[in-house]
Amino acid sequence: EIQFSPSESYLVTYSPMLLTDPDDILPGKAYSTPNGIKMPPLSVHAKIPWSSRDEGNDICIWDVRTGKLMRTFSMVPPTKEGDGAPRMRPSQLPWPIFKWTDDDSYFARLIKGQSIMIYETTGFTL
Repeated sequence: EIQFSPSESYLVTYSPMLLTDPDDILPGKAYSTPNGIKMPPLSVHAKIPWSSRDEGNDICIWDVRTGKLMRTFSMVPPTKEGDGAPRMRPSQLPWPIFKWTDDDSYFARLIKGQSIMIYETTGFTL
């Protein structure tokens, strides 16, 4: 699944292959994602655009002009620690996942029955 922001400055992508901690990916070696999907070896020249803080996330926001990964999110909504919330299947995705302002300066995510989170795009923070 993909979504562009209204001004097409950002691209939102979803993949069922969860991001893996880059420290766990060795060039030339096969690896598995946190949800058990087996991945082929990466080239020794591959540059991984995410960090260990993104591990387990499956939604990415990319800057279209630079190709830079700006922020990642999990399809599992933030919940109380230890409640074992299940991952959503692609058919359950509330797509589009984000609602954007016309000028792409803010975007919001609704967690049904819990909260609305509003982020700004200068730093991709709440």
